[in-house]
Amino acid sequence: MLLEQMEETEEMRELLGKTECYFARCCRTNGYGGHRYYRYPATYYKGYEEYKVSGNYYVSYPKEIMPSVHYNFGSHKLYIGKAIMKIYNFLLNERSIYDLDFDEYYNPAFDKSEYVLSGKTQLILVLEYFVATSYGNNYRYPLTFKEYGSEYVLKGDGYANVPEESIDSMYYSFGAHEFHVGKALSILLDKLEQDYYYISDIF
Repeated sequence: MLLEQMEETEEMRELLGKTECYFARCCRTNGYGGHRYYRYPATYYKGYEEYKVSGNYYVSYPKEIMPSVHYNFGSHKLYIGKAIMKIYNFLLNERSIYDLDFDEYYNPAFDKSEYVLSGKTQLILVLEYFVATSYGNNYRYPLTFKEYGSEYVLKGDGYANVPEESIDSMYYSFGAHEFHVGKALSILLDKLEQDYYYISDIF
């Protein structure tokens, strides 16, 4: 079943809002004062009205407005609401992680990887693709990660091939801003493991 087909509850709206907030807090700005993480402002629409969310709190989003929830990074728009819906639809329909043991996940797409990847890492790399392709121009945004002190940029389509120890270093660069997608997805999966026993408990 897809999230769009499920009955909307206050718990659903709250979780969608909290998830967006987890992601927003994984944005970092690089300025004269050094590096700092903060809650990146989110923009969304109700009808023809535009609303902004800032400050260290979340909004309980109705699911019908989630596709409009986005971050403005200069000329780029990351439609984080669309990405969140894709992520939850994937999790709800992936039988191997029904009991929220994310290390049980397996994707044959990573069989040829030169890295040894746990099930949870494979899952993060699959979910990252949903985020990377949720930009207004519908292409995979380049992903940067660090390995042994060096930075690498991945372009092109498909899942990223990133070593396990580099997952939290994955980010998208937007001039002075960075969105640390690896950290955001790790936080999300940790929260789900902590708060729920089964996938069916989430909504």
